Amino acid sequence: MAKQTLTTIKDEHFGIARKIVSNMTTESWETIPHCAATYDAEVTKFMQVLKEMLKENGLSDKVKVTSLFAPEPEKCLEILDK
Repeated sequence: MAKQTLTTIKDEHFGIARKIVSNMTTESWETIPHCAATYDAEVTKFMQVLKEMLKENGLSDKVKVTSLFAPEPEKCLEILDK
């Protein structure tokens, strides 16, 4: 019977720097505290009051909810005051 030999197709070795980075990354993910917090605000009453206010002042087509959270909310308050 013929003798079989195995050949290596691709022999890949990682350097010491790669191993150090790998170990430090693993260690940091295990030791650094990780947390996340979410808050779901109840805005039902707020939306009702806002819609009533806008309707009373005839501004329902001028002020959108997203504009209340715009970088310049003072402008929205000026519109509501008029």
